[in-house]
Amino acid sequence: MHNHELLLEEALTYFRSSAVLQRLLQQFAEKYRSLGRTGGAVKLKLHSPGERENLGGLLGTDLGRKKAVTVSSVQLEQALGQSRFGGLSLQELLFAFAGGPILTKLEEKRREEAEKDQFFAELARGCGSKTGAEWLEQIKNRGEGSRGIHLAYRRDRAELERNLGCVLRALRHLPAEDYERLPVFAARITGDPHGFDPGTEKGRLLIEALCFLQGEGAEKRARRPLTAEEISEILAASGILRDDLFSFVTCAGLLACGRNGKKFATWEQAHLENMVLNVPLREVVKIETARPALAPMGAAEVKSVYVVENPAVFSQILDAFDDCPHPPLLCTHGQFRLAALLLLDKLAEGGARICYSGDFDPEGLQMAQRLLQRYPGAARAWRYRPDDYARTKPLQLLDAARVRKLKQIIHPALAAVRDSIAGSGKAGYQEQIIPDLIEDLKNCFYPPVNG
Repeated sequence: MHNHELLLEEALTYFRSSAVLQRLLQQFAEKYRSLGRTGGAVKLKLHSPGERENLGGLLGTDLGRKKAVTVSSVQLEQALGQSRFGGLSLQELLFAFAGGPILTKLEEKRREEAEKDQFFAELARGCGSKTGAEWLEQIKNRGEGSRGIHLAYRRDRAELERNLGCVLRALRHLPAEDYERLPVFAARITGDPHGFDPGTEKGRLLIEALCFLQGEGAEKRARRPLTAEEISEILAASGILRDDLFSFVTCAGLLACGRNGKKFATWEQAHLENMVLNVPLREVVKIETARPALAPMGAAEVKSVYVVENPAVFSQILDAFDDCPHPPLLCTHGQFRLAALLLLDKLAEGGARICYSGDFDPEGLQMAQRLLQRYPGAARAWRYRPDDYARTKPLQLLDAARVRKLKQIIHPALAAVRDSIAGSGKAGYQEQIIPDLIEDLKNCFYPPVNG
């Protein structure tokens, strides 16, 4: 071993023999990581007379009863030069103490980013699908919705690799034609029926991947956290059913056909007998086409279906049509369930106009806006004018948080009523205008005969 190397070994032995001197080198090594060079100063706490003696001996000064002392790199360099280790630079001492060259924080970050890029690149090469590779590229570039994945990488890289492997396999083997229930799909891909449950990490990653696949990432993520129904909608768009029994829609006055144009007799009979149908998602997905059973009076009129979210309002309206065929009416039971959305999709595809009426509050307007945006040109706001709002005789005060929600209502068809609600700060409820809703339906389907 050369004399210089022996000197370096002796210096390390000396500094490691004292806790305070070890802390001194550790803090200067950290300072080097920040600056990219030797420099700056560090502050050391002194816990005992022995530590004051050890540090004072190195620096050549009496530290008395000091409990802390600041040491600059210049002081330490000078102390080394005046000691028996005078042939050593502070940098080589720090490198030897650290076990090799000290990477700066910037260098460490660049190395970590390069390793991460390589991680996603290797996954992309082996994923077996163009979509999977594009999704991984989007993640690598820190695209929309990828922050959680980067956090998972930092938390446990091996676990993320396993989870992404399952999701990439899922993207390669999505249901080809018919729908597949989520537990069955998860068991086929992961061996665990709960493998893609929305509350699990793999389930969350699958939703992210499907949002990317469907090109809806920005829209969906704008409303984070996603609701249960939004998650169900994303899964269903890729042929996966989360729950096909509890998700249902209530309707009257509609007709439906399955594949090859086969009419569903149940729907026809329900219309003939003025019966209401509660249709689970399991049956909705079998529908190929749907249409209102009644046409408006007047050949030029577009067939319309009327939508309310409140079951009491739905029933009250139908009570007014006990002696004649029910008008085409649909009830969502609150926020839109997937069953309702898919049925409305079929109605809109068949050329029906979707007319929605709800409460005069932020949540009601949000539902109306969602339909107007989902069916541009085909959806209408039904009884959502300022005068309709005034007829509800609004009394219920909205708190500040709910008033702020009104800023999210941007559709022109709702602007006037939005401003009216914001101005009064009160909610109005649909129950107060049921007679108006009934009158609209009667005028549409059963106008009085001029005599």
